[in-house]
Amino acid sequence: MLDRAAAEVLSLARIKEAMLAVGHTRNALHQLDSWESRRTTGKFGR
Repeated sequence: MLDRAAAEVLSLARIKEAMLAVGHTRNALHQLDSWESRRTTGKFGR
């Protein structure tokens, strides 16, 4: 999903804004930040 959003030039901030609007929790947004960091750096482990 994040790859597709990046290809369509949607910023992570806009995605998070939309998620908040439909009722996602701040914890879910934190998890999204974590996954985006892993996706962009390729670091999935410690």
